[in-house]
Amino acid sequence: MPQHYDYGNEFYFAFLYGKFRLYSQAVDASEEETLEQAAQRKLHYVMEACRLRPGSRVLDVAGGWGSFAGYAGSRGVDVTMLTISREQFAFLSKWCATHTLPARLSVVYESIFPYAPGVRYDGVVLCGVMEHLPDYPALFEKFDALLEPGGRLYMDFAAGRKKFDVSAFTYRYVFPGNHTPVVLPELYAAANHTELEPVALHNDRHSYFLTLQPWARNLEAARRELVERYGERVFRLFHIYLWAGAHLHRDGGLEAYRLVFQKGKKLPSSVLGLAGPGVAPV
Repeated sequence: MPQHYDYGNEFYFAFLYGKFRLYSQAVDASEEETLEQAAQRKLHYVMEACRLRPGSRVLDVAGGWGSFAGYAGSRGVDVTMLTISREQFAFLSKWCATHTLPARLSVVYESIFPYAPGVRYDGVVLCGVMEHLPDYPALFEKFDALLEPGGRLYMDFAAGRKKFDVSAFTYRYVFPGNHTPVVLPELYAAANHTELEPVALHNDRHSYFLTLQPWARNLEAARRELVERYGERVFRLFHIYLWAGAHLHRDGGLEAYRLVFQKGKKLPSSVLGLAGPGVAPV
């Protein structure tokens, strides 16, 4: 998996575009919205769904280029980011040392499974990384240990009906290793063995299409520069990957979801509250 994220940070910035650099589906309210508007709505949703406020402590698993940490940190939320990408770790380390946001931001070069911080978090966030973490029972056991009682878990992902049901092209060239669309029933089955209970589920299949389509077009617009710097092979690989993903989500070959859990199974029902997490307008 890290190979996919180590082509060079500037390569991704060329097609993600905009200030958020979010490498997962946005949340669109209309077909006319920009990537930035839809990305901001998604990040706002994560904040509200996890009930994060100034002083909250959050673990961002596979923090990317700091999309969520930047949004949350600007609102006083302390964020620890995990990554196993060398390029992202270098980028985030420099940013954590120089940012001026009203929060504590840090990055750790480590996988979620051996990570042992000695503290618990008010929230755990995974934006577009669940496809790389197919051991759901071990993963939910880890979430259970990392969350404070009443804490919330947010995740979004591409999903399918059968585990590891992806093309040879994806395994061989895009995500070598254990990449798989998430299978919802298996995810819920793993959660059933923990103190986590589901709070919200949203179908984002059309939003994922509306995210991947402009990514692919941004990539095409930067073709000359990207080919000169990274080579024709890398450009063609991502060109196929982005357009294939867009069409799969549009036509139903892939699904996409946002999912929220709360560590509240043995707590009073009042910890869940009455108003579920929704999507506020931007």
